[in-house]
Amino acid sequence: MRYPLWVRVVGAWIAVSLTIVTDTAEASACPAQRLAVPAYWGTDAAGTTLWSRLGNATPTVGTAIVGITASGPGPVPLPEVRRVVRRARSAGVTLLSYVDTGYTGRDPAEVMADISNAFRWYGTDGIFLDQVSNTCDELGYYQALHDYVKNLNPNALVVLNPGTNTDECYVRAADILLTFEGRYQDYVRWSPTGWEYGYPAKRFWHLVFDASDAKQMRDAVTKSRRRHAGQVYVTDHGMPNPWEALPTYWRAERGAVAVGR
Repeated sequence: MRYPLWVRVVGAWIAVSLTIVTDTAEASACPAQRLAVPAYWGTDAAGTTLWSRLGNATPTVGTAIVGITASGPGPVPLPEVRRVVRRARSAGVTLLSYVDTGYTGRDPAEVMADISNAFRWYGTDGIFLDQVSNTCDELGYYQALHDYVKNLNPNALVVLNPGTNTDECYVRAADILLTFEGRYQDYVRWSPTGWEYGYPAKRFWHLVFDASDAKQMRDAVTKSRRRHAGQVYVTDHGMPNPWEALPTYWRAERGAVAVGR
């Protein structure tokens, strides 16, 4: 059936308009991404090589976490960690010190001591607070830690990792919220709450593991962009430590994230 000209013109205008709206929404969801990597692989010979590969991947790699012990920077400063931090920062990587909070189970004084030591010993660019609660009734604990970090260094980043959907109130206590950490198969079914789209994408980070091949990795990266994550990292490694090495498809992942920039 051939429709009148005015119908065809209006129909074409609607189709173009819908395309523009869709493309604009997708672009605004996450206009630029960076890889943000939990670098929990130590500073031995193999670890040093991995740190070098990470530094060589800037600016696509924007951030990395320095994990020294299961709770934080440990009891004493380590010269080898200082060297790694210095080299990575000189390459342009933003370094975060890992500090555990135990879902508010750790004494805030202990957490603050770890934060202070991380800055004094290693001069990192911010703090990655792990095992974070996600409901507003426990916000005060994290607000106090946020304020403590900013008092020590107003320019330092504060990253909170609940690893799941989180009440919106937490944006007040963090520069970046890590709102997904889990398996690829779970990420396929997961979706953000929705309030996240009211804030810049750079304030959200997704970590996806058990993505078995480059196809799954690219799918996860695409989904993360649509889900408004300005920081992302995908790996084929799995539990108990998915972050012990770079993925086998590291070069392809760098390309997948760079394409979206």
